[in-house]
Amino acid sequence: ANAMISYTYYPDRLLHPIRRVGKRGEGRWKRISWDEANREVVKRLKKTRESGHPERFVFHYGRDKTKGFTSRFCNAYGTPNRVNRRSICSSNRRAPLMSFYGRDFEWETQDLANTKYIVNFGANPMEAYQGGLYMMQRIQEARVDHGARMVTFEVRPSATASVSDEYHPIMPGTDGCVAFAMAYVILKEKLYDEAFWKRWVNVPLETVRKHVVDDHAWSPEWAEKLSGIPADTIRRIAREFAAAAPACCTMSNRGSAKHYNGFQADRGIRLLDVLVGNVGKPGGFCLSSLRMWGGGKYGQWGLPSVSQPAPKPPKPKAWRPGTPQFDELPQAVRERVAGFPESWQAKYQGELNTPSEYPLAWHWYAMRVGQLVPSYIREGRAKVDVYVSYTLGAAYGFPEAKAAREVYLDEKLIPFHVVIDIGYSEQAQLADLVLPEATSLERWDPHSTNSYELIPYTGIRQPLVEPLGESRSVQH
Repeated sequence: ANAMISYTYYPDRLLHPIRRVGKRGEGRWKRISWDEANREVVKRLKKTRESGHPERFVFHYGRDKTKGFTSRFCNAYGTPNRVNRRSICSSNRRAPLMSFYGRDFEWETQDLANTKYIVNFGANPMEAYQGGLYMMQRIQEARVDHGARMVTFEVRPSATASVSDEYHPIMPGTDGCVAFAMAYVILKEKLYDEAFWKRWVNVPLETVRKHVVDDHAWSPEWAEKLSGIPADTIRRIAREFAAAAPACCTMSNRGSAKHYNGFQADRGIRLLDVLVGNVGKPGGFCLSSLRMWGGGKYGQWGLPSVSQPAPKPPKPKAWRPGTPQFDELPQAVRERVAGFPESWQAKYQGELNTPSEYPLAWHWYAMRVGQLVPSYIREGRAKVDVYVSYTLGAAYGFPEAKAAREVYLDEKLIPFHVVIDIGYSEQAQLADLVLPEATSLERWDPHSTNSYELIPYTGIRQPLVEPLGESRSVQH
């Protein structure tokens, strides 16, 4: 909330549309009207669509809070290339959840208010977390009012570590070692909930026990050498966690997942909850309390009656041999796609949206490799006429930022670049047109996320002040 006030009244905030007048990246601009800006964008978009190549319009966003508005616009226009930055955000957390439970989650929803034991691997809800505001109160109530215990593994003494009952400094990237060592103890000492496993899990318990205990011997002693956490400590925490079941839960976030091995680390953490049978139990590891967009009223997209009036425009069709889009792809890409199963070919929509090198990244919108978009454009995997950056900081914040800057400066690769944001950023400096966005204090927004009360909800964010200057919400 403090940040909302700060960025709304930021002294150097951009409040009027501006058009480039010098060389791209030179920093010379002219203030123009919204009518001029809209006419120029519409002219470019219309020409691209009428050319038969709507996919050459790329909408690349950092954080989209419009609850499906921009997706609807791109579908209506006919481009599949609404791409994000998910792969450098939370893919390593979403994919393990998906591999265990068969569907994507925005993130999990532990029943923190009723839990007795929390094992936290690198999550930091007391300082910065997607659900932090909703978690802080419940964690402290559980600890102070109900005697819950919180154990945190973290590389630094974070705010969350400071309120934990135990804080254990861990070597970076070794959270998975400790998780699998805890699983080793639970399996070897038969502390698991066998009835829960037989009822809900489609892999024999003996298969997992053999993998963890016999084949790899992921023991606490093994984990101590890598993580720096004493073996006796790991053993004790594993026993205490299992004893508290089902009113126990794990937490994880960037600390465990943002590593090369983060996917498997979080799979180890997820395994702990299933072993002790706390999933979906009071005080346990609950799944998202949302019904996701494909299966019910609620979800990341909000209520359909609020944000998605009917009829919805159809999504762009798959690219198949014989379509202009497919036939223009580099030969190596066409050959790679031809080797995919038919079910995957039926979803292929080009290298930006469904990269052929990463076919497992195609699930829903969560796993796209958006940080590679500029590099793929430079390599000729996609042609672009109009590129829109919405709240995106690729030119500074991506691992491939240098490549992104080089591509944005090349007018042959990106003939027209529009930035929509609240300020003049490194990204905006490399644009041709910059449009001022209204802040969250100045606009209407449908709001819907997971609820730590485990009751789905949706809400409406209402503007508290009029948009400053000529800023406008992206929906307008």
